[in-house]
Amino acid sequence: MWLTEDYIGEFHDYLNQLNATIEQVFSLEAAQMRTVLGARAEVIKILYILRGVLRGLVNNRYFNLFFDWFYPQYFSAIIEGTLNAFYDDDEVVHVCVKLLTEIVNNRNNRVRFDTWNINGLVVFKETAKYVIKLLQVWNSLESKVLRPGGDLYKEKWKFVKEISQLYHNVINGNYINFAICEYYNDDVFTQLTSLTLKMVASLDPVQL
Repeated sequence: MWLTEDYIGEFHDYLNQLNATIEQVFSLEAAQMRTVLGARAEVIKILYILRGVLRGLVNNRYFNLFFDWFYPQYFSAIIEGTLNAFYDDDEVVHVCVKLLTEIVNNRNNRVRFDTWNINGLVVFKETAKYVIKLLQVWNSLESKVLRPGGDLYKEKWKFVKEISQLYHNVINGNYINFAICEYYNDDVFTQLTSLTLKMVASLDPVQL
């Protein structure tokens, strides 16, 4: 409802309702977050709420309102806090990656990179660095631990699908000229591409 012109003025009031919960949960150390009763459920709920909000942001104005609230105050705190605490929890990591995939989804050209707005560059770099770290930890999924008799789709293939979709969103977002990265000797895009392609190349077609 707040995504109409009649209610967009109350958008930050809506988002600010999350502040207390976010600050309470993500002020915990990683070890505490794993053991405090209800903390894991709160993390998952926050990630789902943020993804739901993002899916409703259909133009550049609305996206910028959200991003001004989200970055830099909460972006790193939420994503780093989640992955530091739950890097070995497939359910939490998957919800986190789905949020990142939505952040780099440039539907309706809502994310822009131009002289007056560098959100496109920030969105790409901040998202890419977490995916790069995750793929490095998993050695592009080659060393990801799979449970004996576990669900192969839930433990591996859904991550392949989500990371591939994230990379597709980055490539097709058209909100950043990747030559800028090369010009400034920034290898973030190169690392992301290399690790994503390595992930795809290492897949066993028999498991498909």
